[in-house]
Amino acid sequence: MPSQKGRNMKILMTLMGLDIGGAETHVLELSRALREMGHEITVSSNGGVYVKELEDAGIRHVRLPLHTKNPFAVIKSYFGLRKLIKREKFDIVHAHARIPAFICGLLHRSLHFRYVCSAHWVFEINALWKKIADWGEKTIAVSEDIKQYVIDNYGVFPDNVSVTINGVDMKKFSKDIDTSALAAELSLPEKRRTLVYVSRMDTDRSAAARMLCEIAPQLKRKYGDLQMIIVGGGDDFNYVSGLAEKANGEIGEKFVYMTGARTDINRFIALGDIFVGVSRAVLEAMSASKPVVIAGNEGYIGLLGKDNMDIAVATNFCCRGCEETSKSLLLRDVSALLDLEKDKIDAIGEENRRIIKESYSAMRMAKDCLSVYESLYPYDYKKHGDIVFSGYYGFGNMGDDSLLCSIIENLRAIDPDVRITALTKNPRKMQRKYGVKCVGRFNIFAVLYALRHAKLLISGGGSLFQNNTSAKSLEYYLGIVKIAKLMGLPCMVYANGIGPLYGKRSHEKVKKVLRSVDFISLREPSSFDFLSEIGLDAEILEKIKISADPALTLKPCSDARCDYILEKSGIEHPERCFAVSLREWHDLKTGEDAVSRDEFIFRMASATAKISNSLGLVPVFIPVQKSYDDNICLEVKAETEKLIERECPFLRGLSAREVIGLAKKMSFVLGMRLHMLIYASAAGVPAIGLSYDPKVDAFLEYASQPLAVDASRLEVDELLSLAEKICRERDALCENIEKRADELRALSVLDAKTVFELL
Repeated sequence: MPSQKGRNMKILMTLMGLDIGGAETHVLELSRALREMGHEITVSSNGGVYVKELEDAGIRHVRLPLHTKNPFAVIKSYFGLRKLIKREKFDIVHAHARIPAFICGLLHRSLHFRYVCSAHWVFEINALWKKIADWGEKTIAVSEDIKQYVIDNYGVFPDNVSVTINGVDMKKFSKDIDTSALAAELSLPEKRRTLVYVSRMDTDRSAAARMLCEIAPQLKRKYGDLQMIIVGGGDDFNYVSGLAEKANGEIGEKFVYMTGARTDINRFIALGDIFVGVSRAVLEAMSASKPVVIAGNEGYIGLLGKDNMDIAVATNFCCRGCEETSKSLLLRDVSALLDLEKDKIDAIGEENRRIIKESYSAMRMAKDCLSVYESLYPYDYKKHGDIVFSGYYGFGNMGDDSLLCSIIENLRAIDPDVRITALTKNPRKMQRKYGVKCVGRFNIFAVLYALRHAKLLISGGGSLFQNNTSAKSLEYYLGIVKIAKLMGLPCMVYANGIGPLYGKRSHEKVKKVLRSVDFISLREPSSFDFLSEIGLDAEILEKIKISADPALTLKPCSDARCDYILEKSGIEHPERCFAVSLREWHDLKTGEDAVSRDEFIFRMASATAKISNSLGLVPVFIPVQKSYDDNICLEVKAETEKLIERECPFLRGLSAREVIGLAKKMSFVLGMRLHMLIYASAAGVPAIGLSYDPKVDAFLEYASQPLAVDASRLEVDELLSLAEKICRERDALCENIEKRADELRALSVLDAKTVFELL
């Protein structure tokens, strides 16, 4: 099947309705921008005032009762969408609210279309919604805090949630729009300054509108040339209208104008001199060169400027988590704005429009969504892959799962349409996580079926051929290769680390299997040396390629995402932090001078505290695998906090890209997990390895990261000395690490090319 990238697509947008609202306007602007780019758009909803604008733009609307949880309406919508999707064969279905997303999610399971869902707001959840909610194969959030909401509450994988903006049509929202007819319609007095407020007038949205009515007499007494227009309709409209009439009665003339629901929001915004509101309406006012005061039910930011722009952006201009809106705050900031000279007000407005032009255009929003659509390569769910992957996938280990992710990305960079099947634990979750077909690794019938319909088996990456963890583990991975070869399937050992292997019998088993495979690449030279030591045939050794861990090719998350995580964690200066990542290890105590677990925790905490106090750095604890790492990280963290008398951040539930992005901003990484050290190299920052396994030393040497200590014989002063060395020589170290990482990435890309040669 052809890739989505670079071609026009048929896209179905589904949402509850098309009356006035932030999500509704978002869909309207997104659909028009995508239509302008040449894509064929269909919108399905319960209808509303924006249907005409869609149809005027050449966009078809299909009416279905997607606005209600009524069972009969849900059934009607289900069959209506099913018929529409089967007939039209859309490339992408994009849902924009929980009810449409639930219905599309049900249909996706049987029709297997490519499915995206947008998160526009933070809703209260219950056990039922949590169970039935469907956030698509990919999720698009309109702010970082909404992204975090779907991660925290629904368990969506962070890398599957993209962040876009509420894009604005700058031609439509401009200060140059003719408003004379609107002024005449409302019988507005001439030569008066105008405050415009726009929002749904529902009880969960109308707090600021109520307060504006209540402070209206005070504003009128202070600013005799002022008038106020409140735009919007909803279930609280009558109550707010009553407050407006009361204010007008006290003032003795019409000061507050209530318009009800309108579609010509752009004319009202253009008519105003200053604007009060939240969310998308704020962006529309900024596009029209208006100064804005951000106030709503969820909080208060106030007069928008450089000092509070970051929190406004982070909350999608909705004030979530900010101080509560109050009449005194509104009166203060509206008055401060009205007290300014006209040229200063105009300057604020022009700066706001510049921000919209650079960061919040409708076309940028459409391009953001298009990049997500294009990442969902078409594939036939009924067919198994050209390639079957065997590895330690689906066990909650960030490192091994990131291997699968990086190999998939490297292969799809060459051929976007390559079909892949992975043998994993928890196949349904992993399938949603990585967008490839997954089958249970211990479901022998599913494994045999997948191999029977494949063209190549890939065993890798990671340290699969070792019995240090478990003898059964070694037998499993060797067994998968044996079965594949019995079926006549080509096999590739992809960037593996070999060993430790205990016992001559295990040596012979591994050598026998490696003799049968078609291509071998190894993660580092020490694995090659080990195979040579155990007597692997010389002719096979000559064909082995020394490669690199595929996780080195992973790109970091966006700066915006990093900044959000740091701010949420209370980290103000990441450059004055160092990452600490530890793991449990059953063989930690070996030899006469090896430390016990309790002693290790004590020494680790002492070293971490000494580094913190001596160098002025804050330790940030980052576990890689929850089941193995959380407890020991938390125990060392607690002991460290006693010694430095301050709280240390603890960041769990991150993706590999997020760890790389955060590491890039920190001073260095102190890591025990191999993949934490690999992420440090991917980020181009120095690392100190706590070696518990030969693979740790092997990688550090190979990656030009020469700093390591023996975890079983940990010495506090030795760790401090290495940290001091990093701080003295950091720039030179980073330059060498980045240069070496680029070389290793190039080797990893060669592995991906070899896959297609074997196919």
